[in-house]
Amino acid sequence: MTNAQNIRGRADFKTAVASIAMMAIFYFFNKYDISQFKYNFFYATLNSVFVTILLLVFVPLFEKLFSRTTNIKLIELSDFNNSLLKRLMLEAPGTYHHSIITADIAEQIASVINANSLLARVGAYYHDIGKLKNPQYFIENQISNYNPHDKLSPPMSSLILISHVKDGITLSREYNIDNEIVNIIEQHHGTTSIHAF
Repeated sequence: MTNAQNIRGRADFKTAVASIAMMAIFYFFNKYDISQFKYNFFYATLNSVFVTILLLVFVPLFEKLFSRTTNIKLIELSDFNNSLLKRLMLEAPGTYHHSIITADIAEQIASVINANSLLARVGAYYHDIGKLKNPQYFIENQISNYNPHDKLSPPMSSLILISHVKDGITLSREYNIDNEIVNIIEQHHGTTSIHAF
């Protein structure tokens, strides 16, 4: 069960508890008898199940239809059992570690400036997924002294490094990542030139 499903399940449980508590209060103030309480109890439980079904079915539909990324969707994307994050962990462990550290920093900064800290965290998890195409060309994934850039010309080397943004956009589209995260991937290096080359 994912974190988002846990949240939806807790919402269902809280709805049922609140409904039953309200009915119990009315019952104790003699607003209705025990048979009416049983009747209301049944419909309160049915209502909480119905609300959960609405959440499970319609929220993802509305997210897709209106291109909205809710916090529930962000929690789903932040689950490390997600196939794309698993790939990052296994195929580019240095980049994965970098993304985790970046996510911590991004969340802190977003909190300070009253931005969406969950979006900042999740965006940071995915910002470098384009490095999955050629992980060995990025220094954080190099486990020996061998650097494949040593045999490349500077223009070719820079092309490989710069292309991780485009590769990240392509990969995120393949995995149906939300547009807000794709925008972060696309913009995470800004618009300035890379001067190292």
